Amino acid sequence: MKYEELKEQAKFVRWCREQGHKTYAPPKAFTRSGAQINDNTRAGFTSGWPDVAIVIYGKYRANSLPKLVFVEMKRCKGGITSPKQREWIDLLRFCEGVSAQICNGFEEAKAFISRFIEKEVDRDLEFNNFVKELHE
Repeated sequence: MKYEELKEQAKFVRWCREQGHKTYAPPKAFTRSGAQINDNTRAGFTSGWPDVAIVIYGKYRANSLPKLVFVEMKRCKGGITSPKQREWIDLLRFCEGVSAQICNGFEEAKAFISRFIEKEVDRDLEFNNFVKELHE
């Protein structure tokens, strides 16, 4: 992970936590010895897995189940998505209740999460109104 990408990711994780979301970012830096690579592979580490997992709940999801979102962070300019990263993002998008996105920098990642929350809140309100109308 390049230093610029790391800075953007740290800023994004800090913002997510300030919003009350739970986050997890798997470790990226491993020694390159053959034994360490074998240990990592046996332990389940795989290349291409997204940089950050975010669980959105609480004030944004008060009457609904939490939502799981994955973000693959890239530098603001010049970040390259590997085929394995693209494969994971595409596969995760097919998982029910999961959203995944490749984002170029903090601002793009923040905008993605904000749009995701707005869409989910609108959907929750629409469903709640539908249920009220059914019972009237």
